[in-house]
This record gives sequence, C-alpha cells and structure tokens, in this order.
Amino acid sequence: MKKTLLLFLLGTTLALGQKQKDNYIKEHFPLLLENLSSEELQAFKSTMKMASKDKLKYIDSNLLRKGSGDQFGVYYQIFSYDLTGVHNRVTIIDEDNREIVIEVDGTISFDNTQPTEKVASTPLATEVTQFTTFAGQTHELEDLLARDGVFIITSTNCGPCMQAYPALNQLATDPAYKNIPFTALYISSAANLKNYTEGSAYKNFGSLENPWDVFTSEVLIKHLVPNYNLKNKAVPYVMVKKNNKVVYSSNRGIKIDQIKKHI
Repeated sequence: MKKTLLLFLLGTTLALGQKQKDNYIKEHFPLLLENLSSEELQAFKSTMKMASKDKLKYIDSNLLRKGSGDQFGVYYQIFSYDLTGVHNRVTIIDEDNREIVIEVDGTISFDNTQPTEKVASTPLATEVTQFTTFAGQTHELEDLLARDGVFIITSTNCGPCMQAYPALNQLATDPAYKNIPFTALYISSAANLKNYTEGSAYKNFGSLENPWDVFTSEVLIKHLVPNYNLKNKAVPYVMVKKNNKVVYSSNRGIKIDQIKKHI
C-alpha cells in the first residue's frame, strides 16, 4: 500500500511540474509554441528548472532564441529578472567569444553571433615550417625556435589575462625593451580572437598589440613550449628566454615585475 501511494504521489508531483512549465511558457514565452517543433518544445521544457512556481532559474538559450525570433531580447530579460531579481543590461558570450548585448528594455544593441566569413587558424602554410601571425606576418619555425624574449600563452576566455593586457602592452612598448621580442600564443582560434576584438570585452580590456607577435596555433605552442599541457590549457603561462634558454616561467599569474627582472 505504501509503495503504491508513493508512486501515485510522485506521479502527481511530476504532472504538476509539467503543468507549471506549460503555464510559464504560455504566459511568458508564447512564441515558442508557434515557432518550435513539438520535439524542440519538449527539449526546451526538459531543460527548464524552476526556482519557484513562477520563477525560472535555467533554460536552453539556443532554443529560446530559435523560438522567440525578434522577441529574444525581451524573453531573455524576463528570464534574467527571474534569475537575479533586478533589471540589468545582459551580455551573453558563447564558446567562440561571440556576443549578444541585451539592454534592459530587451533591445539587442550588439550581436556578432550571426555566421561570418570563416577565419582560418594558423599555420597557414602547407607545411609546418611557417606560421602566420594574426596580423598576417609569416615567420619561419626555425627562427621562432631560436627566438629569445617574452612569451605568453593566453586565451580570449581568460579574465586574468585580459586584465593584464594593458600592462603587457605598456611593457612591450617601453623603450628600455625595444630590442626584446614579445610573442603571444593564443590557445583560442583565429576566429575566436576575431570575435573577441569585435565585442564589448575587447572595449574594456583591449588585446595584445604591436610589438607583440600574436599567433593562434596550438601546433606552434607545442614547438615553442613543449612542456605546456595543452589538454589542461591552464592560462596564463609566462616564459622568458635568454640565449635560447628558459630563464623564467610561471603559470601562477602575470607578474610584470618578475618579467622585467628576467628580460
């Protein structure tokens, strides 16, 4: 008897949860009922997590965007308010560093997530003896292997890296170090870096710029920093070479004073 009662109560709870999601969609996201297939709508419901009977705490943003059309910004602001309790400007950044900026009223003020011309990642040469910078300058691997100076492995998803970009640019342009090569090795693809430079994060932090030679090639990282674990991709990683020997390396943040001490 107890087992039967328990199953009945569990079924009632699940039914109430499904009805709760149905009511929420009808009230807040009605376009999803028109624009999503039955399979997509069911998939969206399966990802919905409710904080209470009328507050949403998790959704599938991709399906929300597909089903909401030009109301995506408005719909996302409804979700954001449920999640935080306040109306704020929202920036959504995907894994390729493309951004959507949604204002408080639901208007989309920036969006570079639409398909763009594919940006090839280095190496661009037919053989792995040449590598091309993000700015389009080609270097021979032999010369890069013999290069001294400052090397940093970074990415467009690394907050501490981005915060250090202004100081690293200032270091590279210091006349005291004008003869020192500065090499940036992004674990991000060229496409990711391009998306980053078009977004709001770039406006806040900038990027590593000339005289930094910027490369977007894991193949080159394997050559120049063979002890770096590309599987873990722990960034930032800093290395200083003199006379083709590593005199300083660190994966514990970017310390400008330590870099200066060793170059």
